[in-house]
Amino acid sequence: ETIARLESTIAKLQRWRFGRRSEKLSPDQISLWEEALDTEIAAMESLLETVLEDSAAVTAGRAEGAAADAQTVAVPARPVRRHPGRMAIPAHLPRVEVRHDPKTCTCAQCGGPLETVGEEISEKLDYIPGRFQVIRHIRPKLACRPCGTLESPALPAQVIDKGLPTARLVAHVMTAKHVDHLPLYRQETQYQRAGVPISRATLCSWLGQGEYWISLLAEACKRALLEGKILHADETPLPVLNPGSGKTDKAYLWVYRSQADAPHPVVVFDYAPDRKGIHA
Repeated sequence: ETIARLESTIAKLQRWRFGRRSEKLSPDQISLWEEALDTEIAAMESLLETVLEDSAAVTAGRAEGAAADAQTVAVPARPVRRHPGRMAIPAHLPRVEVRHDPKTCTCAQCGGPLETVGEEISEKLDYIPGRFQVIRHIRPKLACRPCGTLESPALPAQVIDKGLPTARLVAHVMTAKHVDHLPLYRQETQYQRAGVPISRATLCSWLGQGEYWISLLAEACKRALLEGKILHADETPLPVLNPGSGKTDKAYLWVYRSQADAPHPVVVFDYAPDRKGIHA
């Protein structure tokens, strides 16, 4: 009865999640609703899996007991229950130990000394928001007394000459904009909240200058891709607005991939307005 009830609940949730809907909702509302349903379905499936394991263990125990001697009573081993939806914390994350030492080293009952016999360890997943820092390049000025020459070590190459950001900061702004789809005005608000006011005009300038370096990297990836013996390609239709006509044209986004045994696997995306062979 429990298994049938859980299967019915999962089927109902999946119909809500993947079935057709006539209601007109905004994309943000739909995404939030679908996320909640996905979480509920995952929890129900995990609970159903636990119930099925318990049922299989009980059935196996009964069969084993019937085949054994009449004086032997078979006790089925109860599987370890798992917490529904509980994720394993990745092992590569750094661990920060917080030790909770007792306030007293004597027993509260008899006053005798306490000895450590073991430890209870519980791990909690923590998050530290991104924070700014300032890198100071200090170059000593060197003087030659006999000839009066002054010299100083050269400053390492910068992504923006005489600019404020480091390459890491420019890469973060570009990733947030183009990968995480975070508009510049939202990034501006985040940075102000962190105590670093950076205007949208400045962020836009960083994006434009960062795209120059991205184009160089893209060309290097293309050259590395063409050095291979095999080139895999595929295209995906892409609707593109046609300014002035009020209509959309069909363009294509091509993806090129190196062979599986390439020493440096490369994937390159390229836009083309049509499927003519000159674009490949």
